[in-house]
Amino acid sequence: MNHTKARAREIVSIVLPLLLLLAQNKALAQYQLRNDGVNALGGVLSSASNNLQAVAGQPYPIGTFSSPNHILNAGAISELGAVASHRITLAAGWNPISSYLAPANPNLPTVLAAILPQMELMKNGTGKVFWPAQGLNTIGDWEASEGYQINMLSATELTITGEPVATPIALAEGWNLTPYLCDRPMKIETALAGIAEKIVMVKNNAGQVYAPELGVNQIGEMRPGQAYQIQVHTAATLIYPSQPVTASHIIAAKARVDRHQAIDGEEAEVIGGNEATKRQETVDRQKALGRKKEIDVEAPRHYSSSLSHTGANATVLIEAKGLADGDEIAVHASNHKLVGSGVVRQGKALLTIWGDNDNDLTKARNKEAVKGAGKGEALLLEVWSSAEQKKKTLAFAGLTDALTGEPHKTLKYQTDAVLLGSVSEVTQLPTAFSLAQNYPNPFNPSTIIKYGLPQEARVKLEIFDMLGRRVAVLVDAQEKAGYHEVFFENASLSSGVYFYQLQAGTFNQKRKMMLVR
Repeated sequence: MNHTKARAREIVSIVLPLLLLLAQNKALAQYQLRNDGVNALGGVLSSASNNLQAVAGQPYPIGTFSSPNHILNAGAISELGAVASHRITLAAGWNPISSYLAPANPNLPTVLAAILPQMELMKNGTGKVFWPAQGLNTIGDWEASEGYQINMLSATELTITGEPVATPIALAEGWNLTPYLCDRPMKIETALAGIAEKIVMVKNNAGQVYAPELGVNQIGEMRPGQAYQIQVHTAATLIYPSQPVTASHIIAAKARVDRHQAIDGEEAEVIGGNEATKRQETVDRQKALGRKKEIDVEAPRHYSSSLSHTGANATVLIEAKGLADGDEIAVHASNHKLVGSGVVRQGKALLTIWGDNDNDLTKARNKEAVKGAGKGEALLLEVWSSAEQKKKTLAFAGLTDALTGEPHKTLKYQTDAVLLGSVSEVTQLPTAFSLAQNYPNPFNPSTIIKYGLPQEARVKLEIFDMLGRRVAVLVDAQEKAGYHEVFFENASLSSGVYFYQLQAGTFNQKRKMMLVR
């Protein structure tokens, strides 16, 4: 008896959110939940499951539960629970997606099995990826509380099969790739009413924005299947408004009750047999239906940075056979800011490079609030040797766009780029002083200047305009022998021809470059 009461209380805790929704309808007043909570609820759900048909996701008024015109599809409930389907249209290229259903089996290769031949890469809001062609999955399992970006080679449809979910979504300060967990469109101001005071901006895949502080609403409605970039100025918890009760909600609730009753039967069976063995069998079955934990990804220790969640990023997979496990690769922008890093494991390093978000309204308030790499900005690599405990310069031996197959000469930032590269350590010392032609040239907004020192020297690298006026000093320091690279970017300069001059000991050389705005 005590066991039955305990199970009854557990069942009530599961379906309580449903009852709260139902209680909003006056027609539910005739149903009163008794102390044990089971019989009355069982009557409601039994009536509902026997007389409802889930048609086009339309809500059923509570008073129509017993209508003979609505017949439940017998295949709507399986042993895993209520089965509903959500079809998501995918275009060629990048698609921000989410689903209001939690897949019965959240394993990503299983969820995405039907589209894998047409899929290139999937990533979440923190830059973790599922990259089938490279055998990489740093995301782990599908989570309904996350939004995803998925890149398709061609247009298709993704069908998610599982149970409806309604879970609070934790939003960190800054940008968040956020799922939409409702099964029908909703006005964006209604959907996000609970966090209205914390919203800076929301944007969709079409580049449309919702910025309540500015009175801008280009998005209109949030739509099922979409994910949205939401920027908040402080951490927040997003809970979407309650929707009208639908057949799928009722079916899901009954399935949970049935599932718990089945577990009751298993536990009762245990009492009469080998308790240890049968309990373990039950645990094993539940684990088989459970969710795998997210794959643990080692975070860099030397190149640690708070830079993330800018709402824009690129993915680079680097083959680094000459580097040791535990070495760390860093990506620096022209202002020497760390914009990406990763740890070498089994000869490879996966890097997420965070970019500056063109739509970030914080820049309107603070012109210097550039948080990541700029569009087209040239980037530099270096490695921290864990064995030698020192930094070394890296150079790309090869770099290819994984989506187009196009080769690249240098690493330049582009949002949503997916690149494959191989690197080599720059160890050989130059035999003579040298100053290379800047690259790219012409340039906008930044360029890289390389020079070589066969021995340690006092180095001065300066920029001059056509009239011989000095406009920048890039280096003025004692430097060690080796190859060196320097970024140059100056937003105040106008288009035109400029000269850069290197002085190193008795060596003096000047070259010409062109800035095109």
